[in-house]
Amino acid sequence: MDIVACFGDSLVEGFPFGKDCSWCAVAETGTNFQLLNYGVCGECCDDILFRLQHTPLPKGLKGIIFLGGANDALMGRDPKNSLMMVKMANNFAKEHGLQFAVVLPLVSGDLQLDSWLVNFTKLLQQEKFNFIDLQQGIGYADEELAEAYLDGVHPTAATYKAMGMVARPQIERWLCQK
Repeated sequence: MDIVACFGDSLVEGFPFGKDCSWCAVAETGTNFQLLNYGVCGECCDDILFRLQHTPLPKGLKGIIFLGGANDALMGRDPKNSLMMVKMANNFAKEHGLQFAVVLPLVSGDLQLDSWLVNFTKLLQQEKFNFIDLQQGIGYADEELAEAYLDGVHPTAATYKAMGMVARPQIERWLCQK
């Protein structure tokens, strides 16, 4: 069984429902991989990187999935600085012989937040990261976005489930690489 550490913010943690209802828990169900949920509500990319660098990782770990950016946007941080944190996380993974993937930022329908996240996504896509795109589990239309979130940022339980279903095949393909 492949073991993957998922580092991120509340969107990894599964807030407000908890780790057992997160997209990570849904994605790993019935597969040959285990997703260790290292999500912490409220963290920015620099916080996530710090935890990644200072968390004892289990033996046999195959890869790291990184999800961050929404809190950076809410805190008014420069997206280029957030990108630098993701690059440093990628370098950490490489130094430890681990695969690395980035979950693309999720748009929510909040124009100001989404503007930052779209800019951050463009910066991320200029890099040679492996990407996991969960937006299909949320939707794109305004009415889909309105129903997908509890508060404009945190998904409903049904949306976390849909995100996990969308993540599963992408993670399986990513783990089969190299």
